[in-house]
Amino acid sequence: MTSNSPALSCPAPIDPKQVMQRAEAIARDHVVECARELLEWDGTSLLCDGRIRQMARVLSELGVGDQLGIARTVAERAILRHVVAGGA
Repeated sequence: MTSNSPALSCPAPIDPKQVMQRAEAIARDHVVECARELLEWDGTSLLCDGRIRQMARVLSELGVGDQLGIARTVAERAILRHVVAGGA
């Protein structure tokens, strides 16, 4: 028996390390924006649709539940690295 339907293809496997590197690159490249967003988020309990949410969308590829929490941690680490490195 033959089928005329197209063959099903599986999506490419997700590389968690590569996903984290993409999120870290967003935080590193936009560290001041991330810091501003975190301060605003802490002060108002509102998070704008900015870099933190962009990182969370990237992190959603991992299929974990708390993408915003992970994005926050990634941003905080990037901010700390920036300060320690003497960034302005």
